[in-house]
Amino acid sequence: MLRMIDRHAVQQMLTAGVRIGEVARYFEVSRRTIERIRKEPAVEGAEGAVARWKRGVGRPPVPATVRERMRALIAEDPEEAPLEELRRLREEGHRLGESTFYRLHRAEREGLSKELMVRFEASRTKGQRRSSQLPCGAF
Repeated sequence: MLRMIDRHAVQQMLTAGVRIGEVARYFEVSRRTIERIRKEPAVEGAEGAVARWKRGVGRPPVPATVRERMRALIAEDPEEAPLEELRRLREEGHRLGESTFYRLHRAEREGLSKELMVRFEASRTKGQRRSSQLPCGAF
């Protein structure tokens, strides 16, 4: 992603008549990125995050209701397949892409407590035999 000052430079170069391909090679980005920047409103300042937010650049935030519902689905059945949870969310009307879903799903699962499985093994005493040494039929 180009910084605001670079976006301004792209717009100025395009205004000066430099071809899209040359601008793309100069900034080492795709032609599509340059075309997208050309369609954006003129850059007014160098502040990055606030200006991008105002222009609507970047990924939209995931609503808190989606996060809460995802937590509820995971808590309801921790063994359920992730794609089934995505299907249920989409049926409820939440618009989520798969990559966004998996990113959120991983974050929510990491926040849950995990079951701890402890394996106990008895140690043999001097007079005990291994189970493989027991005669057949003796338990």
